[in-house]
Amino acid sequence: MANADDYIFGNGVLHDRFRITTQILAVMVSSAPRAVSLSQLQSNTGRSGRELEKLCDSLCRAMLLH
Repeated sequence: MANADDYIFGNGVLHDRFRITTQILAVMVSSAPRAVSLSQLQSNTGRSGRELEKLCDSLCRAMLLH
């Protein structure tokens, strides 16, 4: 069983969200200036399109994606 020291911020949910956000931004940066499709994000992260859309919307609101 994992303990709090295994997670950033001491919370598994926040750690997972931080990790996937970092993966999304890494794919975007490594592909720049070309656009990245949802299917590319899915293949790079292993996450569902619905989950990625929510996270990308949050990143857009935070002005990290355009």
